[in-house]
Amino acid sequence: MNAVIAYQIHKMLRISHIRGRYDPPTRKRVGIESLVVYSYAFVLAAIATWHIPGIPFKGGDYGGLACFPKSYNSELFLVLCVFLYCFLCPIF
Repeated sequence: MNAVIAYQIHKMLRISHIRGRYDPPTRKRVGIESLVVYSYAFVLAAIATWHIPGIPFKGGDYGGLACFPKSYNSELFLVLCVFLYCFLCPIF
């Protein structure tokens, strides 16, 4: 959610810098963006906490980060699927 808010503030500042008129996002757009963010968080938490057969990791506790996936069978799967999903998707 912070990335969405930062994007909107950046957009507002960029338009304000050229003395343009900023139109805030519509309620529909805000709703869609919120739905995407909360769906992303739900899927990430579900993968980490539910024990789905065939997915080689379980939810655990890494230094205070609750519901963060821990590998117990395949490090490659954890790195490729979870860490890329956790860290690269929000960056883009």
